[in-house]
Formats: sequence, C-alpha cells, structure tokens
Amino acid sequence: MPHLSRPNVIASMKEAVSDGAKALSFIQNLGPRPYKEFIDKARSKLAEIESGLAASLEVLFLCPRPGEAYAKLLKEAEERLVKIYEDVAENSDEANAELARILQ
Repeated sequence: MPHLSRPNVIASMKEAVSDGAKALSFIQNLGPRPYKEFIDKARSKLAEIESGLAASLEVLFLCPRPGEAYAKLLKEAEERLVKIYEDVAENSDEANAELARILQ
C-alpha cells in the first residue's frame, strides 16, 4: 500500500473509520429491535387514531352545516369531560389534574 504515506489518504481513512464508529454508536443507543408484534400493534393504533381524525375532519369540513357538526363535537367533548370528572370525583386533585390535561 504505497499511498499510505500521503496525508490526505490517511485523513480520509480516519474519517471513514470515525463515521463508521459514530453510526455503530448511534445504532447501539437505539437499543434492541422491537418485537414485530409491538410494531404491528403500534401501526394498528396509529391507523385507528388517523381514522378517527379523518372522520372528525370530514364532519367538520364536508358537512352541509358545519356549525351543527362543531356543536356535536363540542357536546361529545363535554360529555367525555363530565364522565372523567365523575369517574375520579372521589379524589378532587386527580380530577382537576385530568381535566387540566385534557383542556390543554
């Protein structure tokens, strides 16, 4: 390997080794690969959330009377808040924290 005496060749080789070490470190920091079942479950949950959002947006924007659709969504949100409050009303600190989290 007669070209190893050239400084630019050595520098390029050091850079390549450094890049490889950085990539390996990054991969190791990610941790072990998740099980396929966890990935499938996460994808399913994401699809469910996207479907719900798409339906809500469709109701809001494609409804002939969007004001009524919005009022319906507000009513459903209010009912959910009331249910949550009633479920945890025994401990008012928990109820307030949960309501604050939802309202944010």
